[in-house]
Amino acid sequence: MLIMEADIHFYTPEETEHSLSSDLNPRLILRPSINLGGYLTSGTIIADKSLDKLTRGQNYRVLIEMPLIFGEAYDDVKDSLVTGETFFIQNASRKIGTCRAISFVYEEDEV
Repeated sequence: MLIMEADIHFYTPEETEHSLSSDLNPRLILRPSINLGGYLTSGTIIADKSLDKLTRGQNYRVLIEMPLIFGEAYDDVKDSLVTGETFFIQNASRKIGTCRAISFVYEEDEV
């Protein structure tokens, strides 16, 4: 599993017509797609649960867990995992925000 610490930003309607229709509740499971340089994968956003909401247009420091990034998938994306790189947060092909990588941790599952 790949874990990325990142600063996330969800677009506002003023930034793009593809923005989310409302702010997000950080206490709910947030599982958009993360575009790692052309490799689209599911990611669970783990935000500060003490926040009432993640307001579109604001930046938040979070963890993003990507359990589908292991083995060959990790080999496919590892060269694009650069600290400071900005990746898109997506809902299918709709770009709804960005995440700027602060750090990465890769944990190989033990079988």
